[in-house]
Amino acid sequence: HGKMSWAGIFSFNSSSISIINSKFKNNGCSIFFHAVSNFEIKNSHFAFYESGVVAELSKNGIVRECTFENGEFGLEFYLCRNIAIKHCNIHDNECVGAMAQGIIGFTIYKCNVYNNGDDCGGGIGVSQGIFVRINSNNIFNNSYYGIYADFSIVNAMHNYYGSFLGPSRNMTHPLRGDIVYGFASIIITFPWKVFPVFTKAEYCLQRVKK
Repeated sequence: HGKMSWAGIFSFNSSSISIINSKFKNNGCSIFFHAVSNFEIKNSHFAFYESGVVAELSKNGIVRECTFENGEFGLEFYLCRNIAIKHCNIHDNECVGAMAQGIIGFTIYKCNVYNNGDDCGGGIGVSQGIFVRINSNNIFNNSYYGIYADFSIVNAMHNYYGSFLGPSRNMTHPLRGDIVYGFASIIITFPWKVFPVFTKAEYCLQRVKK
């Protein structure tokens, strides 16, 4: 809390880490993992950060029932395997809500991802991703894109994109919901949800702020 500090939690070459019922505020990087396996971050609140969670060369991790708000980058994963984000609120981040690069096995499920990217990005970004599943989320009102992917195959079905007409594919004249586009990628968005998805994330947001 208070004046921004660089680090909240650092962990290197570790396993079986659990971070539960925590609050992180005014950190440069709230949590940083390098070569960590089997980690869980649950029911925690992150605000006013440069990066909420950063993991590299890590595997078998889950982030659930957390809130990431009013930072720059919500969650970042580099060269990781088997990472899941579930029942989280990811909103009002200046750059990107959640991003992964060089990842094998990446799941985002029943999250609210909105109002991200006012400065330089959007909701969810994936680069060089394999076995990527972004399903049953509310992805809306993100600035430049709801989902962007390059050199990836992404299953992005059953999401609500802010419109019953589904996502937009045209960056110049978006006619429907959040923009979904990529480079050298396959992004499957149909079928999408025509109404918002019910998630536990709304209740998690209320709980962690008490």
